Amino acid sequence: LLSCLYLDCGQIKKAKEFALNYISQRGKITDLEEAGWASLMASIAKTEGNYKEALDYIERYNFIMSQISEQEKNNSVQEVEQLYYNRQLKIENDNIRRHNRSALIIYTLLVVILIGGMVWGYFTWRRKIEEKNRQIEEYLVAAQDAESSKITLLDELDEQTNWLFDNYQELYDEITLERM
Repeated sequence: LLSCLYLDCGQIKKAKEFALNYISQRGKITDLEEAGWASLMASIAKTEGNYKEALDYIERYNFIMSQISEQEKNNSVQEVEQLYYNRQLKIENDNIRRHNRSALIIYTLLVVILIGGMVWGYFTWRRKIEEKNRQIEEYLVAAQDAESSKITLLDELDEQTNWLFDNYQELYDEITLERM
């Protein structure tokens, strides 16, 4: 900054001295700072009438600025590429999320259908077992009724047989009298 002020005031040697001191004291400088310094040195050399040196500084300035411009273009391209890839990843993630949601719905439906089938099968099986149990109970009741009937019939036969044995002689006598 002091170099520019000295150059504007016409103190070329002081301007050159501050510019050279600035660059030597800074050590590591950015490309933009070096381009500014080269432009200042070109102006100083031009003012001194040293056009060859001014041309060298202008070429250095142009070279640095073209590198900066190229780097900015590359950064811009990389930024656009990164935005593009980020957008693609977002779309892909959205598709995967949708696919996962669809798969979850399908699996949920399958589980509901499977559980429904199991419940239906259980109740169908239970109804068949109850029907078989009812049939067995009916058979047992019928068998018990038949057994009761047999017992009743046997009791009646026993009574009749006992009556016949008890009344055998009387009956025999009666039948013989009738035949005679």
